[in-house]
Amino acid sequence: MICLRRKKCEKIINHLMQEYHSRHRKEAENQIGKVSQDHISRGLSNLTIVVTKELAVEYDYVNKLIDFLFQKLEKDFSNLPLKVCRQTLINIVETEYKRLPARANNWLREANLLQPDMIDQYGKRILAELEQVKKDIENRCALSTEKRVQTKWWKDRKWIIGTIIAIISILIGIKQCSNSTVSKNTSIESKTSGDLSPAVITTGPNSPVTVNYEKDENLHRVIPAKVLYVRTKKRVDELENFLIKEKLTPWRFFRTGKFKVTNYDGKPIAYSGLEFTGTHRIVFWEGFIEPFIENGIQKALDEIGKESQQNNLDPEPHIKEAASLLCGLISKVYNYMAETDQLLRGKGFPKKVKPVDVEDKIRKMNKVLEEHVEAALALYPNNSS
Repeated sequence: MICLRRKKCEKIINHLMQEYHSRHRKEAENQIGKVSQDHISRGLSNLTIVVTKELAVEYDYVNKLIDFLFQKLEKDFSNLPLKVCRQTLINIVETEYKRLPARANNWLREANLLQPDMIDQYGKRILAELEQVKKDIENRCALSTEKRVQTKWWKDRKWIIGTIIAIISILIGIKQCSNSTVSKNTSIESKTSGDLSPAVITTGPNSPVTVNYEKDENLHRVIPAKVLYVRTKKRVDELENFLIKEKLTPWRFFRTGKFKVTNYDGKPIAYSGLEFTGTHRIVFWEGFIEPFIENGIQKALDEIGKESQQNNLDPEPHIKEAASLLCGLISKVYNYMAETDQLLRGKGFPKKVKPVDVEDKIRKMNKVLEEHVEAALALYPNNSS
């Protein structure tokens, strides 16, 4: 099966490559010609910068070819696993780069610079560029495969469990509401005095039955105590989606030239073709994601507290319920960061490097969560009694 897929992949990629060459090769040659003519007209034809710029056109041509192939494969052949196409893509790049040393030597000859040290110098540059492009292909194939797996929601155990819990909560609420329907001949007496008594005992054919509802005096309806769970979970899921997909996933394209993200202050962070070390790694780990998490926690707890009060519900159980979900989110976010760091340092082979221990970061952010929970409980007291 794998051999058949690989042959299919080779056939598709070769066809796409021919399509790209037919459209863009002449344009690249014209651009190289313009570089040469421009320097000749300025009397600079015997400088190495001419050869460097001509090679830069070739590098850009190959990079755009790879971008074109990835876009076509992901858009038009999404059922074809990119890990099967990886070696074919690498073979294409190697073929393209094999012709560059000879071209560089011809350009050096034209510039009267064809000397052994120059030949060796440009040969090493071409080889280094080739290795970088091959690593980028490895990373893009790995990331694309992971992205496709993530989009298969039916394989996400957490998503399934969360959905089941939400459905059960809704069914319980519906059942409780249906059980609260009382016939005309049924009398109701309160266990406690007042119209807003949190529990009533019904007398009738099926008595005694205790119905644990909290009544909304303004809307003249009863609300199941757990009705906010679905809305709370939706808020937390949206925060998780924002943190992981919009703020962290772009970092996985750090070395592909496609990386761009903004920090909490709205300032852009953009790197290209660099190693994930030093300052770049510090920016990722030290204070990039924390402001987003803390702001999301505060916003979610404020919304839940206000919504509880507006519906005459005791905010405390709903705020604590949200805190439990947010605790799980914090752990998931930092573990995703550790996986991203491992993938980038491993240059597409994460198992080659040791993962970062994120327990301390999780513990510190949980402390921040506890502080916000305490503040929310103080700001949104129970006004339903």
